[in-house]
Amino acid sequence: MKAALAARWTLSRRLLLAIYVIVPLAWLAVIGDLVLFDGGLRRALPESPEELAWFTAFFVLPHILASQFSFYDREYLGAYRLPLLWGVPFVLAGAGLLYVFDAGTAGLIYIAVTMWHVIAQQVGIAGALAGRGSRAFEWWKWLTVVVFTLGLTGVAGTWLAWIGAPLMVATTGLTIGVARVAAPGIGRQYLWATQAMSLSAGLFAEAGYLFFAILVPRVVHDVTGWAFYLTHDHNRNLDTPRNVLYRAFAFSRLPVPVVVLVLAIAVNVSMDRSLGRAFEPVILAVSLFHYFTESFMWRRSSIHRRYVAFSA
Repeated sequence: MKAALAARWTLSRRLLLAIYVIVPLAWLAVIGDLVLFDGGLRRALPESPEELAWFTAFFVLPHILASQFSFYDREYLGAYRLPLLWGVPFVLAGAGLLYVFDAGTAGLIYIAVTMWHVIAQQVGIAGALAGRGSRAFEWWKWLTVVVFTLGLTGVAGTWLAWIGAPLMVATTGLTIGVARVAAPGIGRQYLWATQAMSLSAGLFAEAGYLFFAILVPRVVHDVTGWAFYLTHDHNRNLDTPRNVLYRAFAFSRLPVPVVVLVLAIAVNVSMDRSLGRAFEPVILAVSLFHYFTESFMWRRSSIHRRYVAFSA
């Protein structure tokens, strides 16, 4: 165990694909509920898993906090100085504007941005693993992002109900085209798994299982994010803790990935219990900052990418 922790980690493609096991598991739950309980589970579940306290203790905000721990590093602040200088005021202003909007408008905008971010991450990884060398991939990527976002936010209303099925058929057809030129093996399988997740979320929502429509992409997104952040932070601080935050916890002698997990969850729970209504603007600011930094921190030439390599 110690030897494994002392070695440089790689991000397994098989691990990233395995995260999608939540899709068939959700289908088993839905089909079992319809066949055995006549929809009893659907009536008992809340509309969103985020209404469950235990779920929000481990999902949603913790992985966002973990993604920002890596910025407690002087070299990283220098590397990202320009985007951070204009981005931080922009994010704070955006969070402030959302907070003063009426709850319905602010909530809709926030959910739309979040859903866009969630699916954009997965189609982006699908492109990295399967290859982007086709126009069909670009069409599939953007159509999937738009349809997924509109579907789970309800922005399109009854309009989407009329064209939802044709759009699902279109994205599936594009997936077939992309798969033909995609890298064989895990890359191609990841592409289809991402398409299956998107289709499943739409079908769950249409069948009244909004809980699973939100749960599936949320689990896939968060666990995938954790895989990247833990791998990066472990490798970056492998020999010597370069991160101020991890140096402060060096006395614990805990491995950096354990510190990241425990600290992110503890900060999330602590803020939730102590900030009261002030927790809402904090969530807005921290989430928007996360969405902003994710737009540049994982680019091919970024300093983050130096510490994350893929393996079979």
